[in-house]
Amino acid sequence: MKRIRQHVIKLLQKKKPSFPKAIHVNIYLPTFPFSNFKISQVSDVHIGEFADKKYCYHITKTVNALKPDIVLFTGDIISEEIDNIREEFKFFKKINAPLGKFGVLGNREVDYNSVDECNKAYLDVGIKVLNNKLEELSKDGVKFNILGILENNDIGLETLENKNPTIMIAHQPKSILLIKKYNLNPPLMLCGHTHCGQIMPFGKKILENQNQPFIKGLNVYENTIVYVNCGAGHTLLPFRMLTKSEITLITINPTNKRLK
Repeated sequence: MKRIRQHVIKLLQKKKPSFPKAIHVNIYLPTFPFSNFKISQVSDVHIGEFADKKYCYHITKTVNALKPDIVLFTGDIISEEIDNIREEFKFFKKINAPLGKFGVLGNREVDYNSVDECNKAYLDVGIKVLNNKLEELSKDGVKFNILGILENNDIGLETLENKNPTIMIAHQPKSILLIKKYNLNPPLMLCGHTHCGQIMPFGKKILENQNQPFIKGLNVYENTIVYVNCGAGHTLLPFRMLTKSEITLITINPTNKRLK
């Protein structure tokens, strides 16, 4: 199946997809301790399929122009063996954010590479991969956490002790089901994987068969807001229908001032 997939991609690689555009999303979290907190979320670039050097340069330039506090990568950034895409991936080393760059792995990364290979390659471009781990960060003396969920593996989640407000990042929307199982209770989860269907309505049917609870945009699961990113790239086909690729700037505030 992997060989067939690679053959199809090679046949279609002459067609260049359009670049993703920045979109702005406002989220109101009363339990999060900062105002005007900016996250750039990058998901599903699929380097190795249709995202070439120019594509990766565009993503880097766009993210830096957004001036985020932190950059979070939610999987399937790489869709090939790492040794074959290092020249494209190295552009992400130039992405800057005061609080750093963190990520999780997607199904495509682990299809082609080991978790250890991915961890090292990401770290080489300044991205720390969180495999069922919490990263404690501090802004203006106030602590918060980033929790990263490892693709198709929940080992270690049962031992987590979380005392700070937490942003959870995962690749697939169905990872939201883990919050109840392990009493994680993050106010916000960011994920990708779906491409918002990419080719609608066919993509929607595929995602429903995968038991994905959400397909796109803002959703609510119990006490957690879930944002499903449409992805910055394309998989298998170099185009979309009724969906758009995106690089997201999420701005968090404790309240919606417009409601006052």
